[in-house]
Amino acid sequence: MRIVRNFEEILNQAPAVNLLRSALKKNRIAHAYLFTGPKGVGKETTAKAFIYHLFCHINNDAPCGECLSCKKLDKEIHPDVVRISPEKRDIRIDTVREIERFIRFRPLEAAYKVIIIQQAEKLNPEAGNALLKSLEEPPSYVIFILITENPTQLLPTILSRSQIVKFRPLSEKTIKDFLIKYAQYDEVMAQTLAELSLGSLGRALEIAEKG
Repeated sequence: MRIVRNFEEILNQAPAVNLLRSALKKNRIAHAYLFTGPKGVGKETTAKAFIYHLFCHINNDAPCGECLSCKKLDKEIHPDVVRISPEKRDIRIDTVREIERFIRFRPLEAAYKVIIIQQAEKLNPEAGNALLKSLEEPPSYVIFILITENPTQLLPTILSRSQIVKFRPLSEKTIKDFLIKYAQYDEVMAQTLAELSLGSLGRALEIAEKG
């Protein structure tokens, strides 16, 4: 699996990356981000790269991949990062209670604790209202990254407390070049998949897997 640690490796999402770079440079990190855009365009990949830039012990501008923090992120075992995704159909209040326990104590190794919530629109009403309490008064060391394709399905109060980071569909050329370079498809197949992708690298890879 290709590990993306550096913003330089993010495909075709300059506005989103520049916003996060600026936050890092100015040391003005928001307590909650909402990454919104189509499926398969790099939202989760960018979230993970953002954490490398935050956590790398050697170089926050270009994460080294060699320090203990980077290696733990590579293996997805860093104690200061939690990833949440729906159980079956939704994200329930029990999961939010686990988040509350996680953020109660200061980070073990990094400067921040980061919670990534995938498919955040799947928060059920009870869970959404419980999460809102943590978003309203988060500890200074906590960063939430909510990822969604459907921001209108989130509580308006969650939207208002999050910094919106918009992701756009990828160009056919971007997808084609990626498929040739990293997935070893020939030019004809890569072009076909790119045309069918609707701007989503994830969709292109899913189509390829299904044959």
